[in-house]
Amino acid sequence: MTSSTCADFEPDADTAAVKAAAEQAVPVLEAENVRVDLETQDVARAPHVRTRFTVTTAPGPDALLAALPALDRRFGTIPHADWTVQATPEGSLDARGRRRSPPRRAG
Repeated sequence: MTSSTCADFEPDADTAAVKAAAEQAVPVLEAENVRVDLETQDVARAPHVRTRFTVTTAPGPDALLAALPALDRRFGTIPHADWTVQATPEGSLDARGRRRSPPRRAG
């Protein structure tokens, strides 16, 4: 059994590529209810960074069906990106797209 340390880790992605991917994700973060994951390990193709966006839309099929074409128009030029769009269950987001806390019980 071989032990390794952090000093032995040689990432495929360089810092500049990770920084560029993060900078390209910022406009999406500002415009959408989204989770962004930057993957930097086991990404075979250069620049060895893949961005995964998970966008949550308003409840209902209309918002869900409209989301992908709208995202493509606004952010389709982001390279090395994967997109997932999911609809929020009815009533679980507030007007700003934030998750609501369950109501508190009196007493």
